[in-house]
Amino acid sequence: MATWTDHLRPVLLCYDRSDDARRAIEQSARLFSGRPAIVLHVWEPVPEPSAGGLGSSPAAAKDAIERLNSFARELAEEIADEGAGATRPSGSEAPAEGYPERLLERASGGVAATIVRVAEERDVAAVVLGSRGRSGDSTGMGSVAYAVVRDCRRPVMLVPAAAGDPRSR
Repeated sequence: MATWTDHLRPVLLCYDRSDDARRAIEQSARLFSGRPAIVLHVWEPVPEPSAGGLGSSPAAAKDAIERLNSFARELAEEIADEGAGATRPSGSEAPAEGYPERLLERASGGVAATIVRVAEERDVAAVVLGSRGRSGDSTGMGSVAYAVVRDCRRPVMLVPAAAGDPRSR
């Protein structure tokens, strides 16, 4: 049952720089106008190599991985900023300071599991994402979207590919 405070709960907008994610954010800006929003970008770190596969210089390999993860984090911040910018309809002014909230999360247990965890932790009203991200297949729903719909206990809004996009058939 909806309560008077439900309008205060934010919508979680998932963004991965894909066209579908951008479209989902743009649609949600119209549908959930005035509701607080959290733009979430989940980034996956470079996995640590096994000790046996490091070769003759484990310290050099660890240093390289740290540099790659630092770069991945910087890129994730750029993507999250881009996603937050997509919440503004074309031609509108910039939102108030801190709106929408921009959230970066390092994947833990996978991207979908991280989205579901954040949705619960932040007590969001709904989760919004594109039906397919960067790795979508011919089914019309990517593996992350499928797992979020399957596992999330919050309402999930999937926004399909744009009309005319060959993937929307």
